[in-house]
Amino acid sequence: MDKGKSKQGICRPWFLRMAVPAAVVTILLFYVPQSFDETGKLIYMLITNILLTAVIYTAIAIPYNSIMFLRTKSQEERSVMGTWRAGLGYVAGSFIAIAVIPVTNLMGGTAAAWLKLAIILAIIEFVCLIFLFRHSRENSDVDSSVVAAENIDENVSLATGTKILFKNKYWIIMLVVQFCFQVTYGISGASGAYYAKWVLGNDNLVGLMGLAGLIPTLLGFFIIAPMAKKFGPTKTVEISAWIVLVSNAIRIFMPSSLIATLVFGATATLGTVPPMALIPVMTNNCVDYNEWKTGKRLLGMTNSAIGFGGQVGSGLGASLVGWLLALGAYNDAAASQPTSAIYAIYSFSIYIPVIIQVIESSP
Repeated sequence: MDKGKSKQGICRPWFLRMAVPAAVVTILLFYVPQSFDETGKLIYMLITNILLTAVIYTAIAIPYNSIMFLRTKSQEERSVMGTWRAGLGYVAGSFIAIAVIPVTNLMGGTAAAWLKLAIILAIIEFVCLIFLFRHSRENSDVDSSVVAAENIDENVSLATGTKILFKNKYWIIMLVVQFCFQVTYGISGASGAYYAKWVLGNDNLVGLMGLAGLIPTLLGFFIIAPMAKKFGPTKTVEISAWIVLVSNAIRIFMPSSLIATLVFGATATLGTVPPMALIPVMTNNCVDYNEWKTGKRLLGMTNSAIGFGGQVGSGLGASLVGWLLALGAYNDAAASQPTSAIYAIYSFSIYIPVIIQVIESSP
């Protein structure tokens, strides 16, 4: 194997390779040709969304998660890395979400303003990926086995690798946990406005609900490292699942109470933070088990399969909201909703998350 490649590493080259495609697709996502008819615009939006979320994101996220394994063998250090990555990612994402509308309005609120914002985001994206390539390291105590890991992954077919993964009970557990977590996350992102408007009676409460969730989220990032150090990543995620379960279970008995929604919604949010940081850590621990059990690490496949489960879960969670609303005869144009629609909102906001957390908190 060529020395330059081994020095460059397994994961790091992907950050450099994807810097330009990521920036270009981000700009294309916001640049919808006005000459297209409505159908053409919808097709264009679908294609660019798939390119960015399913192709570009996956090509960056898999090596980004995998590099944690090659960086250190310490579970404690991996937990700290996971906490910082999730925390900074959350803050950056929240900042962008808050700033998007004011910034575009400041620039005129037109299609050209959105394109300018896309160019700014693309430049930031490009710079961050180049920075990640230049400054990330793959220097865990595997030295020569870094090369071996690449050869092992290259010499295992998809079918063989899949068989190995499904013999790893811990990987299966992580697949289920990641899937359940992302279903809950997908539901949460799509359900707040419906709950505020039709259950609490005021859609302006969405902002207050978001603010109530922001404080425990920030608090959660400070308590992850001490909890993971004391209990370990697995026990920390299990405790977090119970916090979410109890919080949502209490809301079953007072679903229309604003105070209960804010208080127990906040504690439920607190419980979702540790999995956000520690699931990648626990996934990479499955790589160690693969190597111990079979002699094959399957670093990339382990992380990519978990990522796939997460994307499917998130999509399913968001889709469940629409399916249940349709089943409950929801009518957005109506002044009031039938009882069936209200119970549909209860189901995806409270009942389904409780069921999911029962699964997650099971041994």
